[in-house]
Amino acid sequence: MASTSRAGLCAGCSNPAKYKCPRCAYPSCSLACSTAHKTATSCSGIALPVHAQAIQATEWGWGPMMRDQSYISSVSRKAEELGKQLAADKLLPARNAGEGRLDERNDKEDLLVREARAEGVDLVLLPKGMSRRARNASRWDYKGKKVDWTTEILLHPPSAKDPRAPPQQPLIVTNQPLPSTTTLYFLLKAAMDTRDRKGKGKELDEEDAKLRSEQKAWLETFAPLSVPQPAEAVEVPPADAREDAKLSAEASPPQDGSTAPSADPPFVILSPVVAIPPRISSSSHDDDELSTSTTAPPATSTTTPRPSSKSYYTMSPSDTLRKSLVGTTLIEYPTFEIWSREAFLRARALGAIAVAEKPESLPQLPQGAFSPM
Repeated sequence: MASTSRAGLCAGCSNPAKYKCPRCAYPSCSLACSTAHKTATSCSGIALPVHAQAIQATEWGWGPMMRDQSYISSVSRKAEELGKQLAADKLLPARNAGEGRLDERNDKEDLLVREARAEGVDLVLLPKGMSRRARNASRWDYKGKKVDWTTEILLHPPSAKDPRAPPQQPLIVTNQPLPSTTTLYFLLKAAMDTRDRKGKGKELDEEDAKLRSEQKAWLETFAPLSVPQPAEAVEVPPADAREDAKLSAEASPPQDGSTAPSADPPFVILSPVVAIPPRISSSSHDDDELSTSTTAPPATSTTTPRPSSKSYYTMSPSDTLRKSLVGTTLIEYPTFEIWSREAFLRARALGAIAVAEKPESLPQLPQGAFSPM
């Protein structure tokens, strides 16, 4: 019997399968077949945490991360329940009601998520204890009425001359919180200054010294004048412009008298795309069966990249953080990457990366949806 189901045929009755067992991927079409499978095999139906599964780096994505987050949250809930029981048995001092929630965001973090969304950003906070969460010092500025973002800058090395050589890792610089009104020019300049300050006294080889000099010279072409132009005077490229033309247009500084770069700027600023599946009701988290129709995140572009490719948005140094982040999803804080144009074009030609069109706003949450942790 042919099947059009993505899960194939039910292993119990050969009907088109609708579900897969989270623990062993047993395909089933109904509760009866799922129950029969668990009875016959003594399968618990509970998915293993990500750390207990051997997965390739290319398989890591939103799904495994959310399963791991769910596991960590469940451990926090169990710890809190145990603490309450120990307090009830007078083995631990009781806490005041509402003091020190263990597995929830505090009021400041709730406010940050709400205000980030008001600025057009879908902010996802990871469970406490994860390294990216620990590095995040983003906050809501009550006085200035804006978000101050921690930012991560990845400075990629130039392309290796030998294509068989292993790829070099980028230099990562984490900036202290900066207002969302800050331009990417000042953000990148701060990252380069931090890099130079930490490497002071270290001897650089000729290639690294040349790369740093070229990066600074390129960035200075976007330096604003002493009298900034009003926001209304900034010309916004049309949304339907071709992608290749957009790369050149976004890499050009505003027409404010500053030095104009060449037609093909030597560097490109990219921000990784975080693709998340549609939000679902929180009541569905208690189900022990996962529908195969919600396991894959939606495509970020009409052109489907190769399975190993990573999607990016292109950014302009003359734009503010707020403008650059509108319509995007962030895991804790924004990340920006500086690539040499040669390395960018080569990676794109090989299918290692893909360029996606950045949305102009966030999609509306469906009724009954929940905000990410």
